[in-house]
Amino acid sequence: MKMPARLRPCLALTLLFTLSSAPHAQQAGLQRPNDLERYEAQATDSVEVTIDDRVLRLAARALSDAKPQERAAKALLAGLKSVYVRAFEFEREGVYQPSEVEALRSRFNAPEWSKVVGVRSRKYGDNVDVFISSAGAQLKGIAVVVAAPRQLVYVHVSGDIDLERLSELEGQFNVPRLELYRSGKE
Repeated sequence: MKMPARLRPCLALTLLFTLSSAPHAQQAGLQRPNDLERYEAQATDSVEVTIDDRVLRLAARALSDAKPQERAAKALLAGLKSVYVRAFEFEREGVYQPSEVEALRSRFNAPEWSKVVGVRSRKYGDNVDVFISSAGAQLKGIAVVVAAPRQLVYVHVSGDIDLERLSELEGQFNVPRLELYRSGKE
């Protein structure tokens, strides 16, 4: 699926969190909208990722404690509960309605969720929203909704997300080096 260059940084951020975190199903609730399936038949390209805590635990067991990068990844996976991604690319515009995108966003209007990023491009028609769920200083979930004229992306990751451990994976396992978080150690 070819993505416009202006959306690549948002997708990179989304993938960074998706590769290294997962949803907290009990507190944040797995936000898996069933109504997205109807876009599958209309999409020229689509992506579906559904990973629950059982699969995440299995993946963590496959990683070695002897290798530093794998040990860091294993520590991140230990706190994750689930990862859900749906992405669609369409041949034409107008496949989905703005009200349908708003319904996706409204899933994160609950008190435990905060909108931290909102991007609107009148010129290109791109819209990006990023939501986080936290308990105290602990990040418990992240959700991303991307709506472009010919593209719709929905990501929900829940679980304990440790940004410092996440930063240790930058440049490893195809996780991009974004330098989003740095501790005072440097």
